[in-house]
Amino acid sequence: MFSVMPVFAVSDVQFGRLESNVTLACGKSQIRIPIVWRHNGSSELSWHQVTSDGRLALFRVDQSAQGNYSCYDDTGLLLHSVRLRLGHPPGLLSISCQVPNHTHVRCFWRDSVKTFLSAKYNASFRGKGMEWRPCIVDLTNRHCDVQDPAFWQTIHTLGVTETNALGSQTTYIQFRLNELLKPDPPQSVFVQEVEGYPTRLRVSWRNPSSWPVEDAFPLLFQIQYRPQGSIHWSEMMLIFMNI
Repeated sequence: MFSVMPVFAVSDVQFGRLESNVTLACGKSQIRIPIVWRHNGSSELSWHQVTSDGRLALFRVDQSAQGNYSCYDDTGLLLHSVRLRLGHPPGLLSISCQVPNHTHVRCFWRDSVKTFLSAKYNASFRGKGMEWRPCIVDLTNRHCDVQDPAFWQTIHTLGVTETNALGSQTTYIQFRLNELLKPDPPQSVFVQEVEGYPTRLRVSWRNPSSWPVEDAFPLLFQIQYRPQGSIHWSEMMLIFMNI
């Protein structure tokens, strides 16, 4: 004996909000004959009601209500099937921005609401009184980039719109680029003893790769050092010049 599991082709996808009531239609037209609904092939449905026109009403749905729903007539003939996806509409985003140099702004965001649904993001950026320009979105890492912002503008605005099947939400933040400007750490830091001079060290480093080589603003470096076992630091300031 072999048991055969029915395989249904799902013709529609319907989205609904978690913890709300959801109604599924048995096709596009009203049906006045007895209808039987099944969830993922099973006839066991909790907290539901079939209306007189064949619709399936589900009450205060949770994640367990997701899946494939199929409706049949009283002879067992499949009339329609639909896949139910549940989640929440987008909420406001938590956004932060980094300015590693005068030519680049990168802004990150994270959700304040777990929607359980795939989303698309659109981002725009502008200086005060200027037109909106796109902030190029990296969907995988949830950030966007602006090249060559108008640094002379005092205040900038970023708007990020999240959209899913249940709605959309735009979050705006304002900030000053000069206050966020923070170079990345120096690279290739190397320390070695100076032969013949036991109290001297030679320290070398490179500008961070994110800082433009021909930038009009030279970086200022702070070096702190102390003998092993001492609690007192000494420090010096240096300007790195590309010659």
